[in-house]
Order: sequence, then structure tokens, then C-alpha cells
Amino acid sequence: MGILWIDRRNRRGIASLEKNSITFNTTALESLKSFRYVMVGIDEENKTIIIKPISNNQYIKEDISKELIYNLSVSKTYGRISNKELFVSILEAFGDVLSKNNKFSTYYKDGLLYIDLNKEVWSNV
Repeated sequence: MGILWIDRRNRRGIASLEKNSITFNTTALESLKSFRYVMVGIDEENKTIIIKPISNNQYIKEDISKELIYNLSVSKTYGRISNKELFVSILEAFGDVLSKNNKFSTYYKDGLLYIDLNKEVWSNV
């Protein structure tokens, strides 16, 4: 039986869906940390929440409704999107999943951060 040494850099991205907010660990936040604004979408069929980073230039110059944009607060150890109405929409779509767990794996693809509600993370992580 061989030993597999675990590299601490191989941490997985985790998003915690809490009352009125989505919180990202530093690994999940890596792809978002230089942004202050995001758009949030849901894919009910695939049970996924999608986060699209919005640059300051896009926020100022592009024709994106400000009603679709949320603030992203970033610190050294986590990032957070806080908005009660956003969380109500997420609960309406995914309340059955969120009643069981609130921590999920994330992945980054094609400029978007995905929160995969099919991949729960143990609540003690």
C-alpha cells in the first residue's frame, strides 16, 4: 500500500450558502478576487449557481442593468456576496437542496465560477 502525500495547494473551492449571503473560501475566490461586481445566475436543471465577474469598466461602460449586478466583498481569507433578495431567489429555486447542506464545491470554467449543488461538502469542512 503506497502513501499519497497531500499537497496543501490542492485545496478545493468551497462556497457556503448562508442566510442572505454566498461566502467563498480563498480557493474559490481565486478567480474572482480582482473584481468588485458580479452577476449571479441559476441553472435549475443542473442544480448550479453561476457567478460572472464584472470588471469596473464593464460596470461603468456596458449596458448591463444595475439590477443584475451584485457587490462582491473581498478580504484576505474569504469573499462574500450579501443580498437578501438574491438569497430568496436561490432558496426558491434550490430550497430542497439547501435544507440538507449549505457547503458546495466550486469550479471555474470559461470565465465563470460555478457552484455545483450536486457536490455537497461535509458540513465540518
